[in-house]
Amino acid sequence: MKLADKAKVAATEMVATKALNYLEKDPETNIPKLMELVDKYMPKDYYVQQRNAIRSAIADKDNNWYKLILRMYELDPGAREAFFPEFYHQCQPEGNRDIKGLCKGTQLQCAVSDPA
Repeated sequence: MKLADKAKVAATEMVATKALNYLEKDPETNIPKLMELVDKYMPKDYYVQQRNAIRSAIADKDNNWYKLILRMYELDPGAREAFFPEFYHQCQPEGNRDIKGLCKGTQLQCAVSDPA
């Protein structure tokens, strides 16, 4: 891996860690705030459908996906610390090039069970 690629990966992991630490403080309040930051700083055409789906899920407190997100905060903190970075890494096109079926072009194909 080139030095520039390593720097990009390190910076991305640092931002993800900071975001997760921010969410830990108060997930119900900070999830929508973090989504606003993502929308503000990401290119407008970057994962539009996925961001719309997330925005829709977190806007409705009775949405099963929102409930699933909050249930992650019921996990043991050590388990959550291990789960989130790996989940984040594998759900990035750069992180899953070697995992068949997860990423097709630029469309993320992550399978998550519906909590309902």
